[in-house]
Amino acid sequence: MDINNIKIKVEDLSDNYGKFIIEPLEKGYGVTLGNSLRRTLLSSMWGAAATAIRIEGITHEFDTIPGVKEDVIEIILNIKELVVKIFADEPQILKLKAKGKKTVTAADITPNINVEILNPDLKIATLNGNAKLYMEIVVEKGMGYLLAEKNKKSDQSVDTIFIDSFFSPITKVRYDVETASLSQFSNYEKLTLEIFTNKSILPDEALSKSANILIKYLKIFTKFSPEVVELEGELISREEKEKSEKEKILNKTIEELDFSVRSYNCLKKSNVNTLRDLVNYSPIEVIKIKNLGKKSLDEIKEKIIKYGFVLGEKMHQEDF
Repeated sequence: MDINNIKIKVEDLSDNYGKFIIEPLEKGYGVTLGNSLRRTLLSSMWGAAATAIRIEGITHEFDTIPGVKEDVIEIILNIKELVVKIFADEPQILKLKAKGKKTVTAADITPNINVEILNPDLKIATLNGNAKLYMEIVVEKGMGYLLAEKNKKSDQSVDTIFIDSFFSPITKVRYDVETASLSQFSNYEKLTLEIFTNKSILPDEALSKSANILIKYLKIFTKFSPEVVELEGELISREEKEKSEKEKILNKTIEELDFSVRSYNCLKKSNVNTLRDLVNYSPIEVIKIKNLGKKSLDEIKEKIIKYGFVLGEKMHQEDF
């Protein structure tokens, strides 16, 4: 079967849920792809989480805070539910100051230019009239699940309480394999993939990233393919080598460029199959592609610049 016949349909998409239908697939590939993508989504997505806290007047997690209904353990459990998006590579410190009778939520955290709090309604603690709560929360990027012991750093103060961290932005993934819905492909399979996130990553972006991770690992095995051997004694100039490298880059398929599902589908429907095809489009021509908006245009420009090109260069085979 021609792999170009395989289509990805976005059945449903929001900031924390996506449902994707992939068909037609050869027998057996529904489970192969579904299981591989599910495992990669759950284990290999970068995210952000709280890794440590400091509470004024508290030295360990088994303590209590005067005038606060919850003990420190309960507060830690609440903090572990904090969903953040970090725009810096270094760990960030969030500060929270509250006093008087009130319910303290994530919205009470002092704004940090490098951190976006995605669940400001999260309850952290309950204070009575005389209580005060001064706290610092360390948040950082990571992958998977880390125990508090693994989060410990020697340069932290003695009153720092390290906590278990679940970094993955993916909360749940499920897939189902059925017979392809189109009658002419009744001997093929349909894969339905559902992705649930914590809103720090869009489901279609997560799907694209997980596929790219799998591609990178699978490329390791292509080294067993016959390599093109240069003729003995043939000299290739630096200019020719550069042209050869440029040609390889332009021949990259859009599958290799790691676009979001939305951008990928729009480009594929417009018969854009390689980076060369895309570079030949002007910005105006790209924005006219059906269902492709400004966000996708920005993504496309960013990808093209990354490889040293701009939209509208009109790169043809005879240029090399």
